[in-house]
Amino acid sequence: MNIQEVSDILGVCWPLRMPKYVLITDEGISQQHNGQTFFRGLQPKSRGDIVVLGVDANITTVPHESWHAMTGFGELTAHPIGNLFARRYERLKQFPRLKDALTRRVQYREVDSASEFPNFSKYRGRAKLYTVVEG
Repeated sequence: MNIQEVSDILGVCWPLRMPKYVLITDEGISQQHNGQTFFRGLQPKSRGDIVVLGVDANITTVPHESWHAMTGFGELTAHPIGNLFARRYERLKQFPRLKDALTRRVQYREVDSASEFPNFSKYRGRAKLYTVVEG
Protein backbone atom coordinates (compact mmCIF):
# COMPACT_ATOMS: atom_id res chain seq x y z
CA MET A 1 0.00 0.00 0.00
CA ASN A 2 1.33 3.44 -0.86
CA ILE A 3 0.32 6.91 0.29
CA GLN A 4 -1.60 7.64 -2.93
CA GLU A 5 -3.85 4.64 -2.30
CA VAL A 6 -4.31 5.70 1.33
CA SER A 7 -5.28 9.22 0.22
CA ASP A 8 -7.69 7.81 -2.36
CA ILE A 9 -9.37 5.52 0.16
CA LEU A 10 -9.64 8.25 2.82
CA GLY A 11 -11.16 10.57 0.21
CA VAL A 12 -14.10 8.18 -0.13
CA CYS A 13 -14.42 7.76 3.65
CA TRP A 14 -15.60 11.34 4.15
CA PRO A 15 -17.40 10.79 7.48
CA LEU A 16 -14.12 9.62 9.03
CA ARG A 17 -11.60 12.12 10.33
CA MET A 18 -8.28 11.83 8.54
CA PRO A 19 -5.34 10.91 10.74
CA LYS A 20 -2.76 13.68 10.93
CA TYR A 21 0.06 11.16 10.42
CA VAL A 22 0.29 7.96 8.40
CA LEU A 23 3.28 5.71 8.96
CA ILE A 24 3.77 3.09 6.25
CA THR A 25 6.27 0.33 6.85
CA ASP A 26 7.48 -2.35 4.47
CA GLU A 27 7.59 -4.82 7.36
CA GLY A 28 4.92 -6.90 9.00
CA ILE A 29 3.42 -5.64 12.22
CA SER A 30 3.17 -8.14 15.03
CA GLN A 31 2.45 -8.24 18.71
CA GLN A 32 3.23 -10.97 21.20
CA HIS A 33 0.03 -12.27 22.72
CA ASN A 34 -0.40 -15.99 23.40
CA GLY A 35 2.11 -16.70 20.67
CA GLN A 36 2.60 -14.32 17.78
CA THR A 37 -0.28 -12.42 16.23
CA PHE A 38 0.11 -10.43 13.02
CA PHE A 39 -1.69 -7.21 12.17
CA ARG A 40 -2.16 -5.30 8.91
CA GLY A 41 -2.07 -2.00 10.74
CA LEU A 42 -2.40 -0.50 14.15
CA GLN A 43 -3.39 2.65 15.91
CA PRO A 44 -1.52 3.46 19.14
CA LYS A 45 -4.04 4.15 21.91
CA SER A 46 -1.91 6.98 23.27
CA ARG A 47 -1.86 8.78 19.89
CA GLY A 48 -5.20 9.47 18.21
CA ASP A 49 -3.50 11.33 15.38
CA ILE A 50 -1.57 8.49 13.70
CA VAL A 51 -2.23 5.19 11.97
CA VAL A 52 0.47 2.65 11.18
CA LEU A 53 0.09 0.49 8.08
CA GLY A 54 2.13 -2.65 7.60
CA VAL A 55 3.16 -4.52 4.48
CA ASP A 56 -0.08 -6.55 4.56
CA ALA A 57 -2.39 -3.52 4.74
CA ASN A 58 -5.33 -3.56 2.35
CA ILE A 59 -8.28 -1.31 1.56
CA THR A 60 -10.15 -2.33 4.73
CA THR A 61 -7.17 -1.49 6.94
CA VAL A 62 -7.18 2.25 6.26
CA PRO A 63 -10.77 2.99 7.38
CA HIS A 64 -10.48 0.36 10.13
CA GLU A 65 -7.47 2.06 11.74
CA SER A 66 -8.89 5.55 11.07
CA TRP A 67 -12.03 4.52 12.96
CA HIS A 68 -9.89 3.43 15.92
CA ALA A 69 -8.04 6.77 15.81
CA MET A 70 -11.25 8.80 15.58
CA THR A 71 -13.37 7.02 18.16
CA GLY A 72 -11.14 4.84 20.31
CA PHE A 73 -13.68 2.03 19.87
CA GLY A 74 -12.51 -1.56 19.59
CA GLU A 75 -12.57 -4.30 17.00
CA LEU A 76 -16.28 -5.00 17.30
CA THR A 77 -17.10 -1.72 15.53
CA ALA A 78 -13.91 -1.27 13.49
CA HIS A 79 -14.30 -4.45 11.42
CA PRO A 80 -17.73 -3.52 9.99
CA ILE A 81 -16.63 0.08 9.38
CA GLY A 82 -13.53 -1.09 7.49
CA ASN A 83 -15.58 -3.48 5.37
CA LEU A 84 -18.30 -0.88 4.70
CA PHE A 85 -15.89 1.74 3.43
CA ALA A 86 -13.88 -0.82 1.45
CA ARG A 87 -17.05 -1.83 -0.41
CA ARG A 88 -17.92 1.84 -0.98
CA TYR A 89 -14.44 2.48 -2.37
CA GLU A 90 -14.57 -0.57 -4.68
CA ARG A 91 -17.99 0.43 -6.03
CA LEU A 92 -17.06 4.05 -6.61
CA LYS A 93 -13.88 3.04 -8.45
CA GLN A 94 -16.15 1.53 -11.12
CA PHE A 95 -17.74 4.94 -11.75
CA PRO A 96 -14.94 7.52 -11.97
CA ARG A 97 -17.16 10.57 -12.47
CA LEU A 98 -19.36 9.67 -9.53
CA LYS A 99 -16.26 8.94 -7.47
CA ASP A 100 -14.86 12.39 -8.29
CA ALA A 101 -18.14 14.01 -7.25
CA LEU A 102 -18.34 12.13 -3.94
CA THR A 103 -14.68 12.25 -2.96
CA ARG A 104 -13.03 14.84 -0.74
CA ARG A 105 -9.51 15.90 -1.60
CA VAL A 106 -6.96 14.27 0.68
CA GLN A 107 -3.27 14.91 0.33
CA TYR A 108 -0.32 13.77 2.42
CA ARG A 109 3.33 14.74 2.13
CA GLU A 110 6.32 12.79 3.31
CA VAL A 111 8.14 14.25 6.29
CA ASP A 112 11.48 13.35 7.75
CA SER A 113 11.41 15.83 10.57
CA ALA A 114 11.71 14.60 14.12
CA SER A 115 10.03 17.82 15.26
CA GLU A 116 6.69 16.76 13.75
CA PHE A 117 6.76 13.26 15.22
CA PRO A 118 9.61 12.77 17.72
CA ASN A 119 9.30 8.96 17.94
CA PHE A 120 9.86 8.54 14.19
CA SER A 121 13.65 8.25 14.54
CA LYS A 122 13.35 4.61 15.64
CA TYR A 123 11.53 3.78 12.36
CA ARG A 124 13.98 5.56 10.05
CA GLY A 125 14.98 3.34 7.14
CA ARG A 126 12.14 0.92 7.84
CA ALA A 127 9.13 3.18 7.27
CA LYS A 128 7.92 6.41 5.72
CA LEU A 129 6.04 9.06 7.67
CA TYR A 130 3.45 11.27 6.04
CA THR A 131 1.50 14.23 7.37
CA VAL A 132 -1.79 15.54 6.06
CA VAL A 133 -1.56 18.63 3.86
CA GLU A 134 -5.23 19.18 3.08
CA GLY A 135 -8.52 17.45 3.18
